[in-house]
Amino acid sequence: MLFFIFLDYKGEKRNFDNQNKDKVLFVEVFEIDFYGREKEPKARFIVEIADNDEERRIGLMNRKSLDKDYGMLFIFGEERVLKFWMKNTLIPLDIIFIDKNGKIIKIVAANPCLTDPCETFSSDLPALYVLEINQGLTAKYGIKAGDFVKFV
Repeated sequence: MLFFIFLDYKGEKRNFDNQNKDKVLFVEVFEIDFYGREKEPKARFIVEIADNDEERRIGLMNRKSLDKDYGMLFIFGEERVLKFWMKNTLIPLDIIFIDKNGKIIKIVAANPCLTDPCETFSSDLPALYVLEINQGLTAKYGIKAGDFVKFV
């Protein structure tokens, strides 16, 4: 059984905490049967895009909550080993590292950093994207390393 995260630009505006108000995507998780057909979506997320240095630096810092169907997609200009931390991040997250081919290479359950120095979480392998969602949702939906993300 494979799971895909289906990303589709919709151009819909949402009230986000930082300056990314008009940069959102919809993310749907699909189960794929043995014949390659997509079943009904298992989950849908509204994902804010962080695609420049300042947006990636701020990320989800200082947000007190994240709706269960919201997240943030970090887009980098080139594939490389990426490192994330939870400094000033108040909510536990699943950090999903994704390579240039859309393959999920690693998932980390990350808790808020309470004392310095903060732990860093590495992709270990080159990644182009990072998706952050509420902690536990990858386990709930069976999303795992080796699954794929499909961008349309």
